[in-house]
Amino acid sequence: MTTNDTWLRTSLRRLRAARRIFVIGNGGGGKTTLSRRIGAALRLPVVHVDSVQFLPGWKRRGEAECDAHLQRVAESDAWVIDGFGSRASISRRAHAADLVVFADLPLWQHYAWAARRQLRARTAPRAELPDDCPEDSAAHTWWLARTLWRVHRTFRPWFLGVLAQLPEERVLRVRSGRRMMKLVRALSASLLLCTQMAVLGNAQVEADGATTAHWSACSDAIEWFARADTPDTEAELMQLVMGGGLVAHSEAWIEHAMASVPPVSAWLEQARATRRPVLWWVTAVEGQHMILPHLLDRYLDIGVFAAPELAALVERRFVAVKCPAGGTLAARFGLTTPAFLQPGLLVLSADGEVLAKLDRCAVFQPEPYAAFLRDVLAGLDDASHSDAFERARAAWTERAGQGDAIAFAREAMLDGDLATAEVALRRVLESSPNDPEATFGLARLAVVRQHEDEATRLLDSLDLEHAAPDRIQAVSLERGKIAQGLGRIDAAAEHFERARSAGGAHTTEAGYRLGATLYATRRENEAVAAWRRAVESDPASIWSARSAAYVAIGTDGLRGEGPLTRGMESLAWSEPLSARDGSRWRRDADDVDDLVARAVAFLLTQQRSSGAWLGSRWAGGGEAAPDDAVGEGPGLFSNIHTAISALTCAALLECNGRVGVSSEAVARALADGERYLLRDDLVVRGDTTAWVYADGFRLLYFARRYPDPDARPAAVRDGMQSWIDELLMQQDETGGSFRHFSYTSTFVTAMVLLGLDEARAAGFDVPDFVYERCADVLEGARDGERGLFGYLLDAPGVNRSPAGAACRQPLCVLALLRCGRTDQADVVAALETFCANYDAFVEPPRKSNFHMTTVGGSAGYFFFHDFLAASMALADCGDRRKEFAARLKQFLLELPEVDGTFLDSGFSYGKSYSTAAALLSLVEIER
Repeated sequence: MTTNDTWLRTSLRRLRAARRIFVIGNGGGGKTTLSRRIGAALRLPVVHVDSVQFLPGWKRRGEAECDAHLQRVAESDAWVIDGFGSRASISRRAHAADLVVFADLPLWQHYAWAARRQLRARTAPRAELPDDCPEDSAAHTWWLARTLWRVHRTFRPWFLGVLAQLPEERVLRVRSGRRMMKLVRALSASLLLCTQMAVLGNAQVEADGATTAHWSACSDAIEWFARADTPDTEAELMQLVMGGGLVAHSEAWIEHAMASVPPVSAWLEQARATRRPVLWWVTAVEGQHMILPHLLDRYLDIGVFAAPELAALVERRFVAVKCPAGGTLAARFGLTTPAFLQPGLLVLSADGEVLAKLDRCAVFQPEPYAAFLRDVLAGLDDASHSDAFERARAAWTERAGQGDAIAFAREAMLDGDLATAEVALRRVLESSPNDPEATFGLARLAVVRQHEDEATRLLDSLDLEHAAPDRIQAVSLERGKIAQGLGRIDAAAEHFERARSAGGAHTTEAGYRLGATLYATRRENEAVAAWRRAVESDPASIWSARSAAYVAIGTDGLRGEGPLTRGMESLAWSEPLSARDGSRWRRDADDVDDLVARAVAFLLTQQRSSGAWLGSRWAGGGEAAPDDAVGEGPGLFSNIHTAISALTCAALLECNGRVGVSSEAVARALADGERYLLRDDLVVRGDTTAWVYADGFRLLYFARRYPDPDARPAAVRDGMQSWIDELLMQQDETGGSFRHFSYTSTFVTAMVLLGLDEARAAGFDVPDFVYERCADVLEGARDGERGLFGYLLDAPGVNRSPAGAACRQPLCVLALLRCGRTDQADVVAALETFCANYDAFVEPPRKSNFHMTTVGGSAGYFFFHDFLAASMALADCGDRRKEFAARLKQFLLELPEVDGTFLDSGFSYGKSYSTAAALLSLVEIER
């Protein structure tokens, strides 16, 4: 248990036992929010002193009247009183309270939060104030600034004297913003409200805002020395994006965020004082295009930095900072495009030297990050271990007992010093070869290092017949981690269930891990039940908060807010991250079978019980049907899920039979996937939905799955014909194009045409006029001199620079070739353009989350869509096929993430789409 967990548990226990609670502290310290959460959680009435002492227009009640009112409240049996009043009244309340909560944050924190409150007051006045009490005037702001200083200088010492008169157990002093936020978030769910959830059909859970507050505690797993969170402003960001103001907006909020963060000189001073490097989590960089940056922020919070052992490593060995980088700061540390792409990590020495950079973070499990940080620390000449490590080493040195050695090894592991931990444990085994504690410690080390054979041997050597429940539980957990890391998810679930049922200190962790493995095996109802039990079993545990992330319904109406249920996290072991490659896992031609096996294994864990594969997070948001959490329910999301599922089925079909791919597992996945794809009730057609991709990609899959008409099931035949009819109707309405939203795009029209062409090759009647109309609109969007295609059909001049147009060039030319309007030479020229400009659009546009970028309209989250089309064009480039295939294969093998997946960007279609499109590209390249 960490120090932070201990403090939170103790604080919650003391709050739970109190009925009269007095909350006080300097302005902007979060005491009003805390008071409301205490009142809601404990069912206590809340009185705000500001509501008592102020009248409309900032007029004041008389002091005697105000004191009398507060005294009547304080004499009652149950209350939460928030605020000041006269000193006499404050002293009486403090002595009457069962618990005094003193928000005693650093002064800079009070100023920062008060400033943030001032900004919010422009549009949302504080509810506890009477009418006509504006806070956004210059005069009020100046008064507030002076008051904060005066309270800190004169009131705080006096009040500390009052508290000194009270028993220690009646005072709860909150001394950091991190702890204040942790307490506020935990209160909402962990005391009472987190149990107010119901598991409904299709594994959907209804939860109130308390659950959101509880999972948000994941962001408090680390006590950051300095922190500014990425704002959750989806609607505002989308409006700005569509209005062309994304960069200006990012600069504005980054400037605002950095105003509440201590300067870099303070980070470095802390680094010098502690002899620790600075670990800076760069959440965003000014000037970089990133829609919804808080989504990647959220995935890293929940999936990476909330992992207890990684959090301990960061807190013990680094000065931890989490904030974006403004222009000056970005330039100072070389955080410029494309050398550094958000989000990423920067390790700084106490002198401000950049020791290591890790950017393009696109994996969301902790182990690869922990390995990276351990490597960084191992390369430093002077890095301080934690105080706990030094105390344990001193105890072992002094007494030289086996228990001291094991305790020291445990602290060394938490500090990330695996080599020292191993030395201590092997010393124990030298004198006591069968010591169970040392043996188990070495087994845990082997699991961390992913040495499954060594870990299994050591765990098998343990005698568990008479072992305590904690030991049985811990061994089952480690066995589950090994099975999960090797991709044996069913076996992992059995081990985690055994651990959860064993009883002991690790029950909440076992419940979280059990939920993850159950979800990966399409048992969503059971997964949510396991997570729910974990939420309730130990509300103060970080494992409870992580479980809550997967119980709650997200703001877009879909399951959860973490990377696992968003299809962004692989449960299998990953390669370590590296400063050279970031998240990438560069492969050679000899590694293709291993890459395909990993990618297929990932896709098999992402299929839901409905048969669907889901996307990550759609930019529009909020349009899911109530039962869409597992890929069902008509709407925008189900259209996208149908398109993704069709692509994924096509990838599994093409990769079946390769080395390391289970044909039996693929057959099951395809059978379930086809049932989902044939459910036409899930596709909603209209100008503002992405249904054309759902129909186009379904045609592509089923044409490949059943090329022989005589072997084609009737349901497939009828479905394909109806999708063709629907597409032809839309083409009639749009004058020849196909649109996935209200605007017409060249790449949409071209890709749907290719789907129709595969259907025609499979024996369906696709009239010639369909091709003629498509050819007409595509040629109309083409630059006659350079032959480049614009992004939009109705605005052909938009985004038609060579670099911006190159990514969609092979797709549009291939469609024209299928229409009989161009020739092989044009295909060759399109592939030449694609390859020549590849470096310009592969990054940062591929990681930007948006297509209207400075390189002229490259489609960031359509990268693999375009790469697939370029790979399909290889069949029509004659004797240059081998040359282009080699180049495209080289490109593709540089793009996998270290978990064996592929990703265009951090939201929208996600890893299932990107990985499926990448696998299909590889098949086309090698065909």
